Amino acid sequence: MVRPQPMEEEFASFSLTELSGEYILYRWYHGDETRISGVREYTANDPYKQIDWKATAKTRKLMVKEYDTTSQTSIHVMLNLQSHDYSRLGIKKEIVDLQCRVAAAIFLKAQESGFPYGLFSNAAWSGPGVLKIEPNCSYDHLDFLLSLLGKIKSFPSCPFSSVLKKYNDDNISKTNHLIILTPFWNKEITERIGSIIKRGSHVSVIAFPPLSRKDIQMEKEIPIYMFEELTNHGGE
Repeated sequence: MVRPQPMEEEFASFSLTELSGEYILYRWYHGDETRISGVREYTANDPYKQIDWKATAKTRKLMVKEYDTTSQTSIHVMLNLQSHDYSRLGIKKEIVDLQCRVAAAIFLKAQESGFPYGLFSNAAWSGPGVLKIEPNCSYDHLDFLLSLLGKIKSFPSCPFSSVLKKYNDDNISKTNHLIILTPFWNKEITERIGSIIKRGSHVSVIAFPPLSRKDIQMEKEIPIYMFEELTNHGGE
């Protein structure tokens, strides 16, 4: 089994803020300071007001308080292997490899940023139905997802619109953000995404060849990135 190599170098200059639009900038995650869940070691990103001086004195290490969360964004990578209206037709392995490397890079960035991240896909895999991995944030979860990406086959098990319907039917939280990786677009995908947006989820798209920006028609404007633009940006 070969795991996808995350596009860390190509995506080095991109943040989740850019990939997910302004919505993720606000990072819908905040601790309830009235509910302390524990302490952990200080990192450079922690505010000084969060330092637990009693725990610091006891452990002789700089420690900070951890709070229960009252709201949190989860990132769902939506991996589409459909390349034609007839969904059972295969897709070029080179495109799947690129999609998996981008997905791996997003998972890694989400892990480093502390966002829970999960996966929805119509990729053929060893399990039944739509491939759905619930969001989590741990290095074991990252390892599991990277292993899974290395096992998927280069053809879809169902139309991508079925994956989007499954997402919508599961009544996913409004604080989620979908990052769609796709080389294909049609009317059914437009309708399903429109329904997801109306329910409050936020969506952005990374388009892979042969999909072009003009092929993606949405009533409401969403962030759209061409794969070539992202890699060129990262390579500057």
